[in-house]
Amino acid sequence: MDNTPRTLSTLWGLNQKVFEFFLHPKILSGDAEILRKSKLLVGFTIGLCVLSLFGVFRLSTPWNHFYSLSIYLSLIVHCVNLLFMRKIGSFYFSSLLLLLFMFSTTNMMIFYTGGLSSTGLFWGAIIPLVSVLFVGMRVGVVFALLHVLGSITLFFFFPKGESMAGFQISTTDLLFNQITYVFLLMLLGGLSERSRIKAISALKQSIQKSHELTRQRDAAKLASIAKSEFLATMSHELRTPLNAIIGYAEMLEEDLEDEREDYAQDASKIHTAGNHLLTLINDLLDITEIEAGKTKFVPEHFSPDELIEELKGLMPPLLKPNENTLEIKEVDPFISMFGDRHKIRQCLLNLLSNACKFTHNGTITLSVVVKDDSDDEAPRIEFRVQDTGIGMSEEEMARLFEKFEQGDNSTTRKYGGTGLGLAITRNFARLMGGDVWCESEKDKGSTFTFQLPLYHSFPEEYLPNPLLSAPSLAETVPQKNNTSNTILVIDDDPAFLEIMMRFLTHEGYRVVMTSSGMEGINIAKALRPLAILLDVNMPEMDGWHVLSELKDTPEIAHTPILMVSVLKELQKKEAIGASGLITKPIQRELLLETIRTHTHQDHNTMHIT
Repeated sequence: MDNTPRTLSTLWGLNQKVFEFFLHPKILSGDAEILRKSKLLVGFTIGLCVLSLFGVFRLSTPWNHFYSLSIYLSLIVHCVNLLFMRKIGSFYFSSLLLLLFMFSTTNMMIFYTGGLSSTGLFWGAIIPLVSVLFVGMRVGVVFALLHVLGSITLFFFFPKGESMAGFQISTTDLLFNQITYVFLLMLLGGLSERSRIKAISALKQSIQKSHELTRQRDAAKLASIAKSEFLATMSHELRTPLNAIIGYAEMLEEDLEDEREDYAQDASKIHTAGNHLLTLINDLLDITEIEAGKTKFVPEHFSPDELIEELKGLMPPLLKPNENTLEIKEVDPFISMFGDRHKIRQCLLNLLSNACKFTHNGTITLSVVVKDDSDDEAPRIEFRVQDTGIGMSEEEMARLFEKFEQGDNSTTRKYGGTGLGLAITRNFARLMGGDVWCESEKDKGSTFTFQLPLYHSFPEEYLPNPLLSAPSLAETVPQKNNTSNTILVIDDDPAFLEIMMRFLTHEGYRVVMTSSGMEGINIAKALRPLAILLDVNMPEMDGWHVLSELKDTPEIAHTPILMVSVLKELQKKEAIGASGLITKPIQRELLLETIRTHTHQDHNTMHIT
């Protein structure tokens, strides 16, 4: 069996160990290119040492005294240079020392051994090549120019063939110089080729690694997309049973309030837990849409004063557990802004909820400030939420707005939560042209500032389809005086139908229900109800198809139709005339307020007999 490859590999490994023996640790652990050149330098220097030793044995012949001195000096300098490489670890110092010594001794040898007829001219031609390999092109050019300049000087001042010292070199020495010259060129070429092969091999490995990283990145992207789709699907699927849980719990709480207080408290706990679960689902859906770049905004003109009034009505359940109080500083009722009212309210609720959670027996202050004192910037509005709670350290604030972060582990264990609320708030704020930041001191409370432009121009990718922005038929067709108190509910979920029946009949409405889209169209034509609740996701004929059919029927085209579905379909509601959208699980007060708004009913007339 041929062992040549194995033998060559063993010899090369031994050479590598010899090279590394003469290298300083900082070179071995440093830049790969410097390490490669340092090994070349060590190999070349060792070769020169071997040649110098061979020259020492040749000194038995009657050589010139300078020649003898240069041989000894070369051996000493090359050995010292190897020690410098090992002890000092300066590649450039060792390279320049070698090159300068070679240049000076070579030119002296040329001078003393015949000028242009000297065999030392071959050595002078090697120095620029060595310079390029070790130090770089610039140094190589300098040595090449010096060598050419020296040769021209010899040509003009000393005729060709004239020996300055009358020294005649033997043919044996000429043969020795020629062999040495060829050996050095082969050594340099071999070392350079070996380095080139290693560089190509390293490049191939780098390309393979890059391809592998690209493959892993693509796989991670696909996994992220699959995760986002799964969470979006699951969030929708979870809403359906959750709607029934919250609805039944709310009805039980009311029905048992005057009869069995203990049962009413149990129902209240179920209701609270259901709402908490709904918040978690909504947060997961929001964060997956943000990560996928699919967040949509529905901007509108509204008054911040009205928004604050809405928030006041939602705050009691947040304030009660820790016995906090809410203080709202006066808001100018004449201020108007343009933005996504729903998402701004969601962001403020996140900040207020966060303040309530980390404050006990304290005060939560909400203030609104408009900043219009700069000529360079558009007017901006700042919502500030200040609390007297536990506060935060600088380290905690540094990771406050990261996903799934919440101070530290002890904070999470004590106060609960997923750590998504503030991350969602910051993402929404920045997508709406603003930002949110925090100022806090440990044990002295925190102040969150939520800043937005008063009028923000949203990029097209964050808006619903432009075709969907046309006014709905419900807004353009004049409403007829409808004295009916009938609400038509079209949904394929029996639990939802039962909950709507009990919610609406309790308020005095007459409720007609159907689980079929086509049947719903026929009932609507016959009854001409006060309003229609229409589920989006139904078998056979989905809600959008039913909506289109209803709006194509002149006698009911003006009837308010409220779509019932999930938040991600909000942008479709204006497409073909929907009056609004209600998300599952439905909150009763929000449902009733929405019906009153779109049927132009006064709050005092909601009980119809």
